[in-house]
Amino acid sequence: MNKNKLIKTLLNLQKTVHSLPLALTIFTGVMFSLLTFMGTWNLENKTIEKEFEQDATDIVSLLQRSLDKNLQQLESIVGVYAASEKVTRQEFRTFVKPYLSNHSDIQALEWIPWVPHEQRAAYEQAAKQEGFPNFKIIEQNPQGELIKAKPREEYFPVYFVEPYHDNETMLGFDLASNSVSLEALQLSRDSGKAIATPPMILMHKSTQHQLGFLILWPIYRQNTPTNSVISRRQNLEGFASSAFLIGDVVDRALEYLQPRGIDVYLFHESAPTEERLLYTYSSSTPKASKDLKEEDFASLRNGLHHTVILDVSGQKWLILSKPNSEYIGSRRTWYPWTVSLGGLLLTILLAIYISDRISAVAALLESERQLEQRVEQRTVELHKAKEAAVQAAVQSEAANRAKSTFLANITHEVRTPLNGILGYAQILKQSTNLTASDKKGIDIIEQCGSNLLSLINEILDLCTIEADKLELHSQTVDFGTLLKDIVEICQVKAEQKGISYSYQANSRLPRAINVDEKRLRQVLINLLDNGIKFTETGGVTFKVSVLESRKNAKNETTNKLQQITTIRFQVKDTGIGMNSEQLSKLFLPFEKLDNTSGYVEGTGLGLAITQKLVKIMGGEINVESNPGQGSIFTIDLDVQTYPESDQIKFTKNQQKIVDIQEQNNNSISVKTTEIVSPPKEKLVYLYDLAMSGLINDLLEEVDQLEQNDEIFIPFSQAIRQLSEKFQIKKIREFIKQYL
Repeated sequence: MNKNKLIKTLLNLQKTVHSLPLALTIFTGVMFSLLTFMGTWNLENKTIEKEFEQDATDIVSLLQRSLDKNLQQLESIVGVYAASEKVTRQEFRTFVKPYLSNHSDIQALEWIPWVPHEQRAAYEQAAKQEGFPNFKIIEQNPQGELIKAKPREEYFPVYFVEPYHDNETMLGFDLASNSVSLEALQLSRDSGKAIATPPMILMHKSTQHQLGFLILWPIYRQNTPTNSVISRRQNLEGFASSAFLIGDVVDRALEYLQPRGIDVYLFHESAPTEERLLYTYSSSTPKASKDLKEEDFASLRNGLHHTVILDVSGQKWLILSKPNSEYIGSRRTWYPWTVSLGGLLLTILLAIYISDRISAVAALLESERQLEQRVEQRTVELHKAKEAAVQAAVQSEAANRAKSTFLANITHEVRTPLNGILGYAQILKQSTNLTASDKKGIDIIEQCGSNLLSLINEILDLCTIEADKLELHSQTVDFGTLLKDIVEICQVKAEQKGISYSYQANSRLPRAINVDEKRLRQVLINLLDNGIKFTETGGVTFKVSVLESRKNAKNETTNKLQQITTIRFQVKDTGIGMNSEQLSKLFLPFEKLDNTSGYVEGTGLGLAITQKLVKIMGGEINVESNPGQGSIFTIDLDVQTYPESDQIKFTKNQQKIVDIQEQNNNSISVKTTEIVSPPKEKLVYLYDLAMSGLINDLLEEVDQLEQNDEIFIPFSQAIRQLSEKFQIKKIREFIKQYL
């Protein structure tokens, strides 16, 4: 009996031992899944919190920016009064009308003069003569009715108000009759700063009583001291004022942000708790202010929220942003649940494996067999797909050629009317009956047309090359002059960017070569531009050398000696460099290299066209580059040179000299003046402003030059004379000659 009990105990113990690994596996898997879920859930909460902080910061920035812009407009009104002996009602209306039409959040812009009691009748009579027969200085009695203001030592009536429509009730209202606005008036007058009133009910004809505020900016009499409180009180002329409805300010500022799922609460810091809430902006419906209990305010600060205190011209506003369930729910993912379920699933699989190892091995073998079948099937499918891809590539190549031919033809058709537009713009510029505005418009047409023509020409080049229709026009070129022109063009760009620029030429360079000058210039300038564009520190080096010259041979058609020389052009920069993947795509059309410093302009066609042009000219282009170590572009080009100097004829270069002389004649009135130019750094900055068309900024810099040193007055006058006729191109030429 005891023996049987012992055997039974041993069997139970054996079962327990066998089930122990399964139990440990299940326990470990469940705990791991739970911890993983908690970790990923907390990580997701931090991500949501970070995103909410950014959204809430954007909301505060928009509100601050809106208030700052409105304050700038009020400051401009102050400037008008400071610069004028008297501002009439019509002048005030004309000045503020454009701004009001673009800023619907402004309830009204007002002029509030200081009126002593002895001048009250004169002010009222003047307003009546200006078209307001019922004008009088008024105040509000305890019942909310507007009545004639009681006599007092001084008044601060709303004398000008725009827009007048819907604000008629504000005209003549004495702000000194209201203790809230009177306190703000006195504080603004004594401090000489813009001061906002606490939130108050504004009078408005077509709306219910809505909470708003005034911003008051003091204006003092011209040429009077304002360095003390006493002098400010004695010399006060009045106030420029802006009236705002708090709801309009918030709604307009957040009009385009639409922070779905975020509720924004505006509080007045110094008000009692039940009166602190000014306005609530909900992601679904804006709400007006309401009573707020202490426990309600405390509940808003529970959980995720963002608070910032804004200084609104002396008043402290607390901006509280709080996400609602819609905001949180839209940013929740299934990732924590997926991870935990994945852990549980893994636990189940391990448990099954441990409990039935043989079945698992059999299933694994079956899975392996099925996998082999799928691999074999996929291999067949891949072979078929490869054949289909080869056929598709052939068809794609044919389609690309047809596309290039079509684009080349259609681009010609587009360029013809564009040339007509540019030509007619140049004819119009010669008219003497144009106003300054007309000339500026024609300059814009010409500049935009030129930019569009350059883009079309670039596309046309690529299409023409791909359609095998590009023809080279070789001619005898002064090699030294060509290189000098290219170096000078890129030198200015390098100096503007603040990097070094080096040109190294071999002493054995030929005097003249036979080449398509336009295409060679296009290739070299593109490589140099790229080097400058992608170099932030260090510099760009341009080397030109002769590799070899072949023996003289006679031309079959002219029977004259000719010599073939291999010339190497090398552009080396210390820019960002490229990795092997980028190098493999470098010469593909529309491929652009990312620059870590920001956006890089261009269409991505330059290097593709460059490679094709070099190949058509019979040359070879190579590139070496490593990330962070810069790049080296090398072009080896065979060109015809002239061992006999009597064969050299620079017909094209002679025409260039004539053009330069004509240009000098056109601007002789500027160049013949004895002029001292400013330092080179200042010249580069002025040239950059001229190239960008920022004439107002350029004139400000010129005025500063005159103030710093009278020696630069002739230089400044020359630029000013050209700017009066909007001769931007001549301004650029005038500055460039001193660089």
